[in-house]
Amino acid sequence: MYLFLLAMVMGMANALLSPPTANLLPTNSITVQRYIGSQGFSEITDWQYFDEDNKNVAPPPFDPRSPKRTVESSGSVVRLFSGVIAGVEGQKRRSRGEDIRVLIKEFDSSLRKVAANEASVLTQLESENSNNNKFFVPLLGRWEALASDFDKNEWFRYLKTAPPLDGVEFLVFEYAGLATVGTLATPPELRRSRMPPKRGFLGPAPPPNLPPFQQRASYTIAIIRQALSAVASLHEAGFTHNSISSSSIVLNSVGQDKNEASGIYAVDGSRLKVMLGNLGFASRTGEFDAGLRARAKIAGVDETSTLALSQWAIAEDLFNLGFSFLELVLGNLATGVEIVAIDASTLQRQFDIMDNDFEGFRDYVGEGMGFEEAIRFLGEGEAEGGGRVGSFCQHFCSLGNPWQRTLIRNPGN
Repeated sequence: MYLFLLAMVMGMANALLSPPTANLLPTNSITVQRYIGSQGFSEITDWQYFDEDNKNVAPPPFDPRSPKRTVESSGSVVRLFSGVIAGVEGQKRRSRGEDIRVLIKEFDSSLRKVAANEASVLTQLESENSNNNKFFVPLLGRWEALASDFDKNEWFRYLKTAPPLDGVEFLVFEYAGLATVGTLATPPELRRSRMPPKRGFLGPAPPPNLPPFQQRASYTIAIIRQALSAVASLHEAGFTHNSISSSSIVLNSVGQDKNEASGIYAVDGSRLKVMLGNLGFASRTGEFDAGLRARAKIAGVDETSTLALSQWAIAEDLFNLGFSFLELVLGNLATGVEIVAIDASTLQRQFDIMDNDFEGFRDYVGEGMGFEEAIRFLGEGEAEGGGRVGSFCQHFCSLGNPWQRTLIRNPGN
């Protein structure tokens, strides 16, 4: 369903002029208030194996428990800070009742190209999508601040983290909160058990019970629908994300409280606003790096065909989206406090071991592990749309897998 506009999108991409550049924000235009944390990037490697005659062997001839896809983390190379717009511009926004909060991403010097690409992609999307229902976290601009602009002692004293190093790159975004689909991967009962008790008439009172399963399931479907719409909009705009994960699907709210959308009591889909973030590896449809070409070649995709590679890039986005949905459903609809948060890498490894047998995976996970209700939701659809969510996950989790031999290889068919 994502390919019907592909030819038109590729034609638009070829006709575009030079992409616009991001705004430059003066050093004194932003005030850093708090260090939030850091994030890294994961590099996915799809392995192929060869026998003594140098012929490709699949599945691999080694231990079947070994993954065919490995993920290596880059470590913490991007730091996140919260801040506010300062000076006259901040005063103007405040007088208009606008939010002056911002999110600042500090890219390590090794990722200056990633920062520049994210700024370029977002600036192009901003110029081409002027509607108010944007599917990406808006970029305010590149911050001109240098490491030498900050007093290192003051920085460490107030922010409790090391000052910036030479060569870093800052991007400033509108504040959309810090919650993502990954936030909901931790089961709600576990999150509830960690909440401090409130003072009641007779002493400390436990937090309220969770909303009924039906309401939580409907809210989960609302997240999935908006995430699907966001990714579809990105593809229709002529871009592929190339690094979708649960942490790049941002859960924003229409209100000032950006944590509202990810709370364990959130069930109102009308107040939810799902957006895409972390677009540092995004690219125009029809532009392919060496890594994507290599992964496509392993899967038997015709690397000489621009259309086939474009389909492959879209399929990879949907593949990662499918596992993000599984992570969301199994986490947010799990029961009990003994369950730990589940991540997409663990799910992909389990699929690997089970040769992509979705039914077998459901049977395995649904046996006394606290995911019974979530698995029933995926299969039978106890809440409206649950069965369709299961079908989405089953289809998407196979679309981009290099070892799934049902992939489209002949685009003309």
